[in-house]
Amino acid sequence: MPCEVQPGAGVWNSYQESLYLLLAAAPAGPSGARLLRCLLRCDPRSVVVLADMIRKARSGR
Repeated sequence: MPCEVQPGAGVWNSYQESLYLLLAAAPAGPSGARLLRCLLRCDPRSVVVLADMIRKARSGR
């Protein structure tokens, strides 16, 4: 009998995880909305690198 949920369904890739991290750290309001528009136009590799920078800065605290 097959599973109702396929394995891997709902698993985020590195771009999606990075985008979530950046948007969670973004301020609310118009500046956060501008950041969202900018991030969605960026190359996915750039988004991952930016998120890595935030992760390294947080781990250094």
